[in-house]
Amino acid sequence: MVELTGLTTMLLLALALAPTGLADELEPRWGWRLDEAADGRCEPVVGEIALAIEGADGVATGEGLGTIVAGSIECLVRPLAGGRVELISFADEGAPAGEWSGLALDEEMRPVFRVYHYPEAGEARADEPLEVGREHHLAATWGADGLRLYVNGVLRAHSEERKALHAMEGITLGGGEGRAAIEQLAIFTRPLSDAAIAEHVREPRPLQAPAIGGDGPAQLSVADFASAASMTGGIQEAVDALPAGGGEVYVPPGRYVLKCAVHLRSNVTLRGAGPSTLLVRPADAHSLATATVAVGDRSIAVEDASGFEVGAEVAFHGKQTGWFATQALITAIDGNRVTLDRGVGKGFTPEEGAALGNLYPMVTAEHARAVTIRDLAIDERPGARQGHPNEGPASFTWEAIHLYNCRDSRIEACQVRNHISDGIGVQGGRGVTVTGCVVENCRGHGLHPGVYVRESTWTGNASRGNAGDGLYFCVAVRDSIVSGNVCVDNAGHGIGGLGAGQIGDKYNVVSANVCARNGRAGIEAILGGDNVISGNICRDNSQSEPGRWPGILLDRTTDTIVTGNLCLDTQPEPTQTQAVVETDGCERNTVGGNG
Repeated sequence: MVELTGLTTMLLLALALAPTGLADELEPRWGWRLDEAADGRCEPVVGEIALAIEGADGVATGEGLGTIVAGSIECLVRPLAGGRVELISFADEGAPAGEWSGLALDEEMRPVFRVYHYPEAGEARADEPLEVGREHHLAATWGADGLRLYVNGVLRAHSEERKALHAMEGITLGGGEGRAAIEQLAIFTRPLSDAAIAEHVREPRPLQAPAIGGDGPAQLSVADFASAASMTGGIQEAVDALPAGGGEVYVPPGRYVLKCAVHLRSNVTLRGAGPSTLLVRPADAHSLATATVAVGDRSIAVEDASGFEVGAEVAFHGKQTGWFATQALITAIDGNRVTLDRGVGKGFTPEEGAALGNLYPMVTAEHARAVTIRDLAIDERPGARQGHPNEGPASFTWEAIHLYNCRDSRIEACQVRNHISDGIGVQGGRGVTVTGCVVENCRGHGLHPGVYVRESTWTGNASRGNAGDGLYFCVAVRDSIVSGNVCVDNAGHGIGGLGAGQIGDKYNVVSANVCARNGRAGIEAILGGDNVISGNICRDNSQSEPGRWPGILLDRTTDTIVTGNLCLDTQPEPTQTQAVVETDGCERNTVGGNG
């Protein structure tokens, strides 16, 4: 039980990722039993899913669970004292107060279920308050049927708004002025039916964390799993065949056509044989939708479905991409109507560019620990080295190698060329290292330390000729090192985005990099501060607009150390302006010793 006003004693938290088909929707697949630790930190008993809960002063926090387009929250709760209680909430660190989703009791102890999805939230609120001191069963679902809130098995509130629970950085149990005890909590990735919720109330079933065990790490070769039916040339089948403890999958030399992304899990290494292990996408398939597609819809009518294939991965998107695109697998094609294995997280109209395309990362992992990706080559157009593949949409969620909310993982000695998006991206997570990689000629940025990345290391990489920045800092990158990289001939900055606003990048070190012949500045720091830029070479930049961009640009940047950098132009007709330029709004920077 977790009493939301004291230290965590014991919590059983289950995430039920129910597979498609006729699986028993009552049976959770993963769970955690968390016991009080001397340092207040509790660790999961299931190693496959990385979730750590810290309990102190009635609030427990843990890593986010990713995007859940349609799902359910269930809990047994006993209110102890009046006042608002946040039972479970999902929000990004530093996000405005209104940008949260979750289940709460308001000031009058009435249950409230809320799902925020940019730019606004939907809400279902019960009319009657809960009785203090009594145990109550609360359930909330979201998806194609809107937002639904149940109290003790009875539907008490319903909103027609169809909202997806988008990727939040963390979860929080507890908070507010009131007091309550959570005795059981479950999260499902599909809406529970009315009958299932009523059955849970009549016959409560304690959630049991699965036993841990199985064989230790293993080594498997993709050669033993390759088949004409595989969407990944046998790679995903080999990964799935590893025991629970993980292991290594070796991808021998060869050309592997990936019709969907390869998904890795904790403690798994994917190792190739260097450039001779080549991963490629099939020919582009992309078609505009002919009718509006709403949140939760799975069936999409397109102008031409001839390029799609059942079992292959696609992205549904509009002119807005990023987190707004939905990744899914095709389950059926009927004429020009394509059916997906999941509902879309954000709807678009034809006027908003609604479309379906075979757009996806090549290798990815979510919410995993100790993942290693090494010695692989990814090339959209083998042999092409001139001009970016810059026609069509781009989203950082389609990065060739894409890690989301992973910990203590490594991307090493990989080569990425001609990709439809960024080359290598790490979104969220902690302790990821990207080293010895080559990224060139991609549609987006070359290297992308993404939103809320912590304690990452980017060393010894080459990023060349990409359509964006050589390396791009996203929002709230903290305590990371970018050192010894070569960022040349990119259309944007050599290294850009350092700062990124109110919840910006802080406490990062950018040192000993070479940034040459880029379209804009060698290094850009903007709208942030508390970083170090030292010992870099910025040469012959501002190629796109000669005379505009300096070696290092400090734009509304504060409390940043900029020392010992060499900024120069060696061309017969110089393009790069001064060494270091500070715009209005810069304060308290230490700038000195720059050539």
